[in-house]
Amino acid sequence: MGLQGKHGPISDHWSSELKRLIESLLDLNENKRPLLKELLTCPLILPVCMSIHLDLGQLPCAPSRKGRRAIGMSNSKVLRTQPVRAKQQAQL
Repeated sequence: MGLQGKHGPISDHWSSELKRLIESLLDLNENKRPLLKELLTCPLILPVCMSIHLDLGQLPCAPSRKGRRAIGMSNSKVLRTQPVRAKQQAQL
């Protein structure tokens, strides 16, 4: 970002949804920028926040026996924070 409040184009490598989010965060008018609550609940950001929050303080543990969840297993893997691809593909 330059001193004139302008930035270069955002690469087409990123999704249009992410590019819109970045543009809104870089808006010079602070009243047009998303609130922290809006940012943290954004579908792009929420799964990452949930994963970090659920994994904080985890202790490493030995692999669990068949079908049993080990103490310390990542809670974010137990709780779905992103759509299940197999279910989506089955609906096609």
